[in-house]
Amino acid sequence: YSTIDDEVVHRKEQNREAKDKIARYAAGLITAEDFVYIDAGTTTERMIDYIANRQAVFVTNAIGHAKKLAEHGCKVYILGGVQGGDRGYRR
Repeated sequence: YSTIDDEVVHRKEQNREAKDKIARYAAGLITAEDFVYIDAGTTTERMIDYIANRQAVFVTNAIGHAKKLAEHGCKVYILGGVQGGDRGYRR
């Protein structure tokens, strides 16, 4: 059991073909009326390249995803949050 993730640059290359298939399929489901949450991740990041319907509203927690969505002409909101310390989280 490990709680350490591989580096992002390594994860982007892992299962590349499968990630492309998933990303293309998921992006194809988006319609103009949708409100889409895109979580941080290497597969979800890849999905942004396949989004054809840019009239939807996009929300993400990943700054890189938000930037990429905005560059593609999408309306995007980025969520804030709390990092570190004991701010009501239980371990």
